Amino acid sequence: MPDATLKVVINAPIRPNQPGRGFYQLEEDALFVPIGIYAADRRFFSFIESEHVRLDCDKAGELLFIEITLARKQWQIDGALVPPKHAATADLRWLDFRAQMPNPAVLTDKKHSLVCIKFSDAKPATAYQMAEAVIAEVTKELRVCRIWITEIIDDVAGKEISAFRRQQSAS
Repeated sequence: MPDATLKVVINAPIRPNQPGRGFYQLEEDALFVPIGIYAADRRFFSFIESEHVRLDCDKAGELLFIEITLARKQWQIDGALVPPKHAATADLRWLDFRAQMPNPAVLTDKKHSLVCIKFSDAKPATAYQMAEAVIAEVTKELRVCRIWITEIIDDVAGKEISAFRRQQSAS
């Protein structure tokens, strides 16, 4: 697996833990992961993508959304998959705008209850909580080698993700 090219800048957290979790769109066979409060001032600016994974960022490099278009039945099952137990809260800013990346591995447990997007085989130096159910593992060179989505909700017709966004914008 190629080395991760996903360079980030890590700063002290600027806000409390952000909302975020996975919503598996059953009719589209895609996983949508909104990150952070849904607000008018948080707008899409650029992306980092591969054939099946897309990371959407705002103009400051803050991650807003993850989309995995690889169907759940094609995720690689790893029975020993365990997310990091401890993750520090931090403000991660992505630097590789409009970048193409090699296809990462999309791994899951036997129940399909979590996902690990594995960008490289590099050893992570630390883990950062990007949102309630989203963790990034980063190498000592400040490259993201894995992103974990630790909570996934099955969604039909976007009802669950829509309710999540309404709840977050009302907060």
